[in-house]
Amino acid sequence: SVHHVRVIIVEDNPLVALDIAEEVEGAGAEVVGISQSGGLASALIEALQPDLVFLDYTLSDEVTGADVAIGLGWTGPVCVFVTGAPESLPARLVERWPVLLKPITGAEIRRVLEYVRGLSDIEAPTDG
Repeated sequence: SVHHVRVIIVEDNPLVALDIAEEVEGAGAEVVGISQSGGLASALIEALQPDLVFLDYTLSDEVTGADVAIGLGWTGPVCVFVTGAPESLPARLVERWPVLLKPITGAEIRRVLEYVRGLSDIEAPTDG
């Protein structure tokens, strides 16, 4: 089960962000934050420590999704890019991070959630 997988969505189009959020929550994972700008995204990720970040490349400020992902370093959450224009992505980005094409499907989102769930033996919280 993908319960306890915590997700942040970084996407400048609120409708796309909402679509992804609905699929994530429908699969049983938790959306802990949504950001339209790269600057806010970095702060949110730092504060909330998600397991997974869905990132658009072009955001509402001058910070790109790549800037956000690179800033997280290697030890941060799993980053997955979601884009409608794959040809505009820098090669170094495509080599390092998975890229999904818009419109992203529920099946793709669930596959990513299952992958992240498998990476971390996230413990279910115990009472007491």
